Amino acid sequence: IFSNIFCNEGSSLSYTQISECKSSVIINADVTASASSSISYNALSIDSCLYRNNMSVNLSGNDASAELSGLFFAKDRDHIEFHTEMKHSSSKTKSTQNFRGILSGSSSGFFNGLVKISGNGAGSEANQSNKNIIFGDKARMNSNPQLVIETDDVQCTHGSTTGQIDDDTLFYLRSRGIPVELAYQMVVAGFSSEIFEKIPNDELRSYILGIIDKSVSKVAG
Repeated sequence: IFSNIFCNEGSSLSYTQISECKSSVIINADVTASASSSISYNALSIDSCLYRNNMSVNLSGNDASAELSGLFFAKDRDHIEFHTEMKHSSSKTKSTQNFRGILSGSSSGFFNGLVKISGNGAGSEANQSNKNIIFGDKARMNSNPQLVIETDDVQCTHGSTTGQIDDDTLFYLRSRGIPVELAYQMVVAGFSSEIFEKIPNDELRSYILGIIDKSVSKVAG
């Protein structure tokens, strides 16, 4: 699947891509954001045995902004990858990346995120986050957040965490009479649904949350 997206000056776009294909999927998206434009790109992968999403965004005009969000559920021997490239080519541009994964069985995942702020990107802001929950001891996740900064006047953060569900959180829920399986599902549902809270279309957001609920019960049940 190939997508080329161009945001004209002052425009705003919300784009959501959902993959429920059980076979192999490769997605390539090229985005160019002109001055004062904004794009929100959301990606969800469910039930794919092999999935790769390549996102390349060029903030080519001053005050352009982009939000990239991704979520995947991997089970059995699934392999999921997100590769992002965020280029701040002009001044006062802003970007946010928020990617999350839930892995179980012998599945594996990979997040490779690059933020590059050019010498013309003074006053830019970039935030990148990758968080993952693993069930069992066979699933594997690799995360590689990167920053390349060619000017001093910027604000940047990036981080990555991967691990089991926090014991203190489970204890808190169990101490209030919530069964262990339901406690797991509640934690994973909250962790997952947060990604898509900003989607402006109510019908689409409700559809996605329904998909997440079904996927959570399969992984965390």
